[in-house]
Amino acid sequence: MAKTTARTIYVLNGPNLNLLGTREPHIYGRSSLKDVEKLCRKTADAHGFSVEFRQSNHEGVIVDWIQEAGAKKAVGIVFNPGGLTHTSVACHDAIKGINVPTIECHISNIHAREPGATIPIFRLPPSPSFAVSASRVMRWRSTASAQ
Repeated sequence: MAKTTARTIYVLNGPNLNLLGTREPHIYGRSSLKDVEKLCRKTADAHGFSVEFRQSNHEGVIVDWIQEAGAKKAVGIVFNPGGLTHTSVACHDAIKGINVPTIECHISNIHAREPGATIPIFRLPPSPSFAVSASRVMRWRSTASAQ
């Protein structure tokens, strides 16, 4: 039986989010992923939660982490699928296959992207979607999960 992670929030970041702060800062801001992680940990700690903060450029690794969150009974997942937003049926199915509340978030406005990349696969329940600045997203990620 998997160990229970009763007060743990998984913050999962998809492809290219390792480039935050340097990739198109006029769109994604100047905060690095390390800055985002610090903010998530600080906010979660203030609400009595711990954070599993992870980033991968590989879809299968992210699917494994989603399933791990389910097996360990995490209290929630905050997921920025990055480059997988419009393509990952595997991540979507993994989220549907576990019983963990999941919030999808984005740093940029995914509806203002180039044609063909404006319909996120994750818009189906249970994943609401929104876009705000990087620091506001991360502050909301931790605060919303605490509630």
